[in-house]
Amino acid sequence: MKRIVYLISLLLVLFLTSCEQNPRYSDLDGFWQVRSVEDKASSITGDAKGRLYISFECDLVKLTYYPEIRNKGSLGHEYISSYTVQDGILSFGTFYKYSYNIAKTEKELAPIQEVAAFGIYHQPDAFHLSISKKTMMLENDEVRICLLHY
Repeated sequence: MKRIVYLISLLLVLFLTSCEQNPRYSDLDGFWQVRSVEDKASSITGDAKGRLYISFECDLVKLTYYPEIRNKGSLGHEYISSYTVQDGILSFGTFYKYSYNIAKTEKELAPIQEVAAFGIYHQPDAFHLSISKKTMMLENDEVRICLLHY
């Protein structure tokens, strides 16, 4: 009986100590909706109309475009890249088209005109990062991007 109590106690202690947050996670992690993209050169603000999303998880970032509902034939577009955050600067690597076909072995670069809808005009690109619990602002010399935590 003592062995069973000892074993259960040991398992409980191991379980409780293993519930720490992974240090690779950050405030960025999650699903962010692009609310607006302001081009500083032309002073034009593009409204994303709730169809552009950026999601962060560990070291990867995914850009997702969902077409309007009336366009039922398209599933949208997704692009994957790596990212780093250092001294308040968010840096994206090169974006590649995401493929659901696991047999596809070649990476296909994301067309810059498609990624530009998200406010990313260069690959790689870097932004000054300002973040609170529900909002994020990404800004560089060319663009200001406003995101809302979804």
